[in-house]
Order: sequence, then structure tokens, then C-alpha cells
Amino acid sequence: MATRRNFIQVISAAGAALFIRGPVPASAEEEVEVKKLPVMPIRDGVVFPYMMTPFVVGRESSLRALEEALAADKKIFLATQHDAGVDEPRPNEIYQVGTVVNIVQSLKLPDGNIKVRVEGIERGKILQISETEGFLQATIRLPRYGTETNSQIESDMQRVTSLFEQYVKLCQSLNYETMIADVRMEDPAKLTDTIAANLQLSIEQKQGLLEIFDPAERLSRIGDVLDIEIEKLQTAMIEGRGMSRSTRQNHSPYKYQREWLEIVMKSVELHRAKLPDLQIPRDGQVSILMVHDPRGGYCTLPGDEVVLRELAQWIRSNRPDWKTGLGHANASSYQGLFKVSPPELEWIPMYYLASLR
Repeated sequence: MATRRNFIQVISAAGAALFIRGPVPASAEEEVEVKKLPVMPIRDGVVFPYMMTPFVVGRESSLRALEEALAADKKIFLATQHDAGVDEPRPNEIYQVGTVVNIVQSLKLPDGNIKVRVEGIERGKILQISETEGFLQATIRLPRYGTETNSQIESDMQRVTSLFEQYVKLCQSLNYETMIADVRMEDPAKLTDTIAANLQLSIEQKQGLLEIFDPAERLSRIGDVLDIEIEKLQTAMIEGRGMSRSTRQNHSPYKYQREWLEIVMKSVELHRAKLPDLQIPRDGQVSILMVHDPRGGYCTLPGDEVVLRELAQWIRSNRPDWKTGLGHANASSYQGLFKVSPPELEWIPMYYLASLR
């Protein structure tokens, strides 16, 4: 059976949960279908399964492919072209892995173009492609994987969901409430494709994710990508590039931005070192550290009480004019989330300690 590298949980002699690298069974490929479909090259984008996408079709060859699909079962194969500047890409100028979509809506415009709305169904790979009657047509291989739900898959899904929540908090162009609601799902295949469609990555990076057919492998890769992108966004914020000019003006003096981020990162560092398997409970009480800056802003950080006491001591040593206080709160109100106030400080990264394992 194929294997993939990922975190697996083992229990140490002391009974503590540890996470080490090890082989994890990949999803089994259940079936393969081969289908012949019209092909439409697309520019400047990658369409994923489960993704609803509107665009305008204007190229003559694409219009003919669209008409062929509308006359049949409304299915068409979308493949991204290597160079968006090429008007009529040849078969060797498009990626071989693309997405079968269903044409949900189509509207002919006065200029002869057609506005369509499509929904991604599944990824596929071109086996053979040729030009027929003025448009591209291909034989597509459609492998379908079944991911057996187990503790490892569930753990990976929790990790990826938590990382995506951090990413959305840091990425100012995404709506937090909408994005988080969209990823509340139990299907790992749908979860990974929904997240991939909303990541701000290059065409090549998104195409790389599309070309991973195995949902379990894709879940692992998405987690790695999110780790990297979160680090980039955090670095940009420290250097002041992650905020607009108006935001910078509203966050004066800048030292508070850096100092708040250092405190949050110090909490992460201490918990990683002392309690790598810490998870915030879903109910009951959780320890919190309340931190107040001289300007009136505050941050409440949930975690282990012993670690939080050490963090408070570190803050008092490095920020003598800042105030700290230990307390308890309902765990359901936090779930590992750092609460920040006032609103102008909400750019601070929102870490989930449950994911820092």
C-alpha cells in the first residue's frame, strides 16, 4: 500500500502524547473512469472541485467547446494554460491536470460572448487530446479516491482547519466569518479543495495542489503550505508591510505592534517547549493571562497556568510598564483563541494553541 509522511501519535512511557514523523497509509484509489469531454483552456486562474466560478467566454474555440458541452450533459473540462498571454493555446500549452465542471448558468451577451457560471465537480488528467471541429476535445482519466475516516485523518483535518483560521485572520482580504463557515465540514477532500481555492497563491502553486489526487496526501500538503504562508504574513506584519498606509497611521506608535507580536510569539514558544501536546478543552474552565499595555489595549491568552505564570514573569521583566493578571474563563469562549481589544489591535495574529503540537 502507498504511504505518506505525516505526524502520527504515540504514547510515551510517561503517558504523554508525542507527535513524530512516520509513515501513514494513504487513501486507496477506489475506481477510475475515463470520459471524453470538450476542453476549455482558462487564463490566470485554477478552478478546484466544489468551487463556484463565474467568467466570460470570448475565444472562438472556447465558445465552440462550450456549445458542445451545453448540447450534451453540460460537462466541460477546464485546464489552465501555461502562458495567459497566448490567445489560442495548443494542447501542449495547457496543464494536463484540470477540473471537470458543470455549467450551472450561461447567458449570451450582446457582443457575442457568453457569461457562464460553473461548479467544479472533480479533478482529472488528460490522456489524449486533439482539435476537433474548431475546439479541443480530450479523453480524461478520472481517478476517485475514498478516504477512510480515522483518528489520523481527523487530527490532520483539525490541524488544517485551525491553520486556515489563523491564515484568514492574518490575511486582510478574506472575510473571516464567511471563510470559517465555509470550512466547517467533515469531508477531507472537500475541505482541502475549499481551502486551496481561497489561498492567495501563484498559479503554479495552486496547480500543484490541484495535481494531488489523494485527499490524505493533499491534506498533509495543505497544512505545510499554510504553515509557510502564515509565517510569511507574520514576517510582513513585523516589517510593516502587512498593513495599508491608513492602518499604519492608526497604529502609532509602531512599537506597540511589534511588542504585542513578541508577547504572543513568546507564549507560543513557551507552550511549544513545555507542553507540545497542549489542547484547549471544549468545556469547563481554562487558565488565561490578561495583559494590558500602557495605551489601554489588552490581550487575553489561554493556556497552561504554569506556563502562563512564566510568561507573566517574562513580560514584567521585559515590559515593566505593562500589567498582567492570571484568571480563569469558560473554555468554550476561547477554544485556544487569543482575544484582543481594542479593535484597532485586531491585526495581531490569532494563534490556536491546540495546533502547536
